[in-house]
Amino acid sequence: MSKTQIPTGGITADAINGTLIADDAINSEHYTDGSIDTAHIGDSQVTSAKTDGVGGIVKVGNQYSTSSASTITLDGVFTSSYGIYRVIGYFILNTDSAGIELQLRNASNANFANSSDEYRSFSAGHRITSSSDTVETFTNGDYAGTHWKVNFGGESNALDAPICIDMMFYDPLQSVVNGKNAHWRVSHVGNDAKLYYHYGSGTYTTNSGADAAGIRFTMSSGNITRHKVSVYGFIGSEGA
Repeated sequence: MSKTQIPTGGITADAINGTLIADDAINSEHYTDGSIDTAHIGDSQVTSAKTDGVGGIVKVGNQYSTSSASTITLDGVFTSSYGIYRVIGYFILNTDSAGIELQLRNASNANFANSSDEYRSFSAGHRITSSSDTVETFTNGDYAGTHWKVNFGGESNALDAPICIDMMFYDPLQSVVNGKNAHWRVSHVGNDAKLYYHYGSGTYTTNSGADAAGIRFTMSSGNITRHKVSVYGFIGSEGA
């Protein structure tokens, strides 16, 4: 019998090993449904390209430092890959009563027209006193500023009182809408020992100039002594 004509019954179990199978020769039609388990998927093999349309978020930027800094900048985090972004993180300050301020950045890593009073921002919220459990309300805003006012009243150099932020940015490249828009939530203990919760929004009131490609955080006074900020893009949110 020719060696090329061995019937199936003449092949013993496990007789065909990896050396007898050509590379890239087995197609998916030969896989048993559900046979590829977690253990057989390599680390980092499922990329965002493989999950397109499934939903979820992808980290596109990150910064962490325990060193003092006057500004925290994340350039190039807004791209055409996504249309909606989430920015989360925390800051520790070195000056009592200071607040976080935010400016947008263009693709040339320059601040957006920070002298043209195009930034509008508003925040409101609640705070609870440390003794009487009284809940107070507050508001804060700027109709024509050089930045967005994200919060106010932080406590300085307090590892147990970070300013925690959660921000959403919508179509910063203006692929569908005009202008640049965001809203946020912030929580922290203030320099008055009250627990604060802010919710706010901001808009950059003109669609002229370059698209927003990045962000820069500063403080209303003093420096940031420690921070952690991450930026995520929403899968499936890319512009039209």
